[in-house]
Amino acid sequence: MSKVLNAKKSKFTRIIAYIIDCLIIILTTSVVSFYAINIRLGINYIVLNELPKDFRLLYDIIAIFVSIVAIVVVPLFNKGRTIGKTIMHLELTSKDNNSVSHLKIFVRQGLVIFLLGGILNPNHLNLIDFLNLSVSNFFGSVQIIVNGLSIFCGFMFLFNKGGATLYDKYLNLKVEVNM
Repeated sequence: MSKVLNAKKSKFTRIIAYIIDCLIIILTTSVVSFYAINIRLGINYIVLNELPKDFRLLYDIIAIFVSIVAIVVVPLFNKGRTIGKTIMHLELTSKDNNSVSHLKIFVRQGLVIFLLGGILNPNHLNLIDFLNLSVSNFFGSVQIIVNGLSIFCGFMFLFNKGGATLYDKYLNLKVEVNM
């Protein structure tokens, strides 16, 4: 019974950490883009879709940069923990109790969570918008596939008894509350 309660507590804590990370990313993106676009460039915008293409690209670049720093760079230098995980006392460890390599952290955070995170990545829409505006509309189709994968992984996490994500199982990692 205690193991089931710990798994539920761990899931809830991870969800709260994710929400904290999303809020940090969204607030930082909003403040930086407001300064960069409204103040520095002298454009007064409220709705992102009303921005001209060049300024939407600038907004997307700012959002992507903030997201990469928060999702990839911070964990690389903080033992795999984002700011939300640090606040919620979550620790990324190897299932065999070895230290987690920078390569595994990069694969987990950069390739899986940032690139394949889909709707679970707070700036996924900015990444797709940037690719659509600057490269090709082909990425709208890719978005559907990535979002489907993202939703599947989210459901696997929510309904898995152990509380591990699909990619953590594959990478032989676990996220635990460390208090």
